[in-house]
Amino acid sequence: MSIWHYAVKGDKRGPVSTEELRRQIESGILPADTKVWSEGMPDWREASSLPQFSASPYAAPASDINDDVIWDNYTPSGPQVRPWVRFWARSADLVVWATIVSVMVGLLFPEWLDENDTGLGMALLVSNLFAESLMLSIWGTTPAKWILVMRLRDHRGKKLSYGAALRRSFHVLVRGQGLGIPLISLITHIVACNNLSNHGITTWDRDGGITVSHQTIPWWRWLLLFSIFIGFVSLVVAGNSVE
Repeated sequence: MSIWHYAVKGDKRGPVSTEELRRQIESGILPADTKVWSEGMPDWREASSLPQFSASPYAAPASDINDDVIWDNYTPSGPQVRPWVRFWARSADLVVWATIVSVMVGLLFPEWLDENDTGLGMALLVSNLFAESLMLSIWGTTPAKWILVMRLRDHRGKKLSYGAALRRSFHVLVRGQGLGIPLISLITHIVACNNLSNHGITTWDRDGGITVSHQTIPWWRWLLLFSIFIGFVSLVVAGNSVE
C-alpha cells in the first residue's frame, strides 16, 4: 500500500496510508483539493485528480482499490459537481436525437410531423430513453457527454448494463425532466440541481450506485457543442422556410 504526504496551508504532513488519507478526505477533515504526494510522483497533485481519492467512476469500493490500476486511461480533473455541464450535455443529446428522429419521420411518415407538438415532444423523450441507454451500456457515455468529457460508471468502475442504464434514464426523465411537462419540468430541474450542488450526487445516481465523472473541458469542445445547437436551429429555420 502506498504511503502519502499531504499539505495543509503549506504545512507538509505525513506519512499516512492510502486508506487513512482517503478517510480524512471523505469525512471532510481534508478538502478534496488537498495537495498530496507519494514516492514515484514527479510533483504534488490535488487529491481529487487521483483515482485513489476522487469520486471516480473507475474506482472500485474502497476495500477493493488497487493503487496500481489505471482506470481506463481516464482521470477526473477539476470540479466533479457540474450541474450546468450536465444540463447542456443532456440538452445537446436531446437535440441530436430530435434531429435524427425528425429526419427519419420526415422521410418515412411526413404526415406525423403535423401532429401535436406536445405529443411529438413526449414521443422524443420516451424514445430517447432506449437510445441513451444503449449508448451508455456500449460506450459509457453519449455524444454530448463525450464532447464534454463525461463518463458514467457503476460502483465497480464498469459500464452500466442496458437494464441499469434504462432504469437511470427513466428516473432522469421523471425526477429530472418532469416528463417534459413545462412547469413540472422547471421544478424538477431546480430540485435536481440543488441535490447535485448540495450533496454532490443526484438521487437517481445515488440510488443506482452510479458515478458521473468529469474532466476539464477544452475550449474547442465547447465550440463543438455550440455548433450542435446552431445546426439544429438552422435546420428548424430552413424547414419553416420550405413550408
